[in-house]
Amino acid sequence: MKEKRDQLIKDQMGESIQRKPVVLARVGLSDPAVWRLERDGLFPKRFKLGGNSVGWLKSEIDAWIELRANDRLKLPSVAEKAQLAQQG
Repeated sequence: MKEKRDQLIKDQMGESIQRKPVVLARVGLSDPAVWRLERDGLFPKRFKLGGNSVGWLKSEIDAWIELRANDRLKLPSVAEKAQLAQQG
């Protein structure tokens, strides 16, 4: 039943929906951690699929993961380096 509903939404939106267990496994965070990030506007918002089921758009989770990966590789800017030099 839930697979049929998920497929219907996917067909209507042209988008894949990922349910909570999949999202938690992909991002490597706990449910409360994801909830806090959502509350603070730092994680894509979930939407109700019905009953107690929630899901996220796969493209939004993909984008969030990509942003986190890019932040990891981000080098400090010239201004940030100058500020660090003044502090240290």
